[in-house]
Amino acid sequence: MAPLLDKTIEGFGELFRVLSFQTIGTSSLQSRCLAGVANGTVIFVLPGSLDAVETAWDRLIRAQLDATTRPCNLVALLPRLGESADQPAGAARLG
Repeated sequence: MAPLLDKTIEGFGELFRVLSFQTIGTSSLQSRCLAGVANGTVIFVLPGSLDAVETAWDRLIRAQLDATTRPCNLVALLPRLGESADQPAGAARLG
């Protein structure tokens, strides 16, 4: 999936694994996830377990899609996400 993204949201996978570690311990090392932007759309790629999806939504994604989250959030970046549509995939990075 990563090669299809115009931008990756660096740190998403690392933060997700930190949060998962609190629940599943060292098994979080095997959690594969990433976030990025493709064609102006934010995409989150998560492990398939219900616990992983709930952790990502409840503790990470929901807050980042809330414009009132401070000091920064993904909503504030949405107007700029299409700026790199003419760049090759992976050329630009958020974070």
